[in-house]
Amino acid sequence: RNNQPSLPTVNAICDACGITLAQFFTENDTANSPNAKSELDNSVAALKEDQREALAAFIKTIV
Repeated sequence: RNNQPSLPTVNAICDACGITLAQFFTENDTANSPNAKSELDNSVAALKEDQREALAAFIKTIV
């Protein structure tokens, strides 16, 4: 499938990860910092299995 996620979908992912839309779309080196990766790991670990699967599917559409 070649679907683009809707803004509400991206916003829901940001909410689950504890970040703002601005942070999601900002390209900077802080996103690659160990602290940011740890926060992302913790956020993903807190998701339910179906939410992790949805997140993985979403990521595949943007990478």
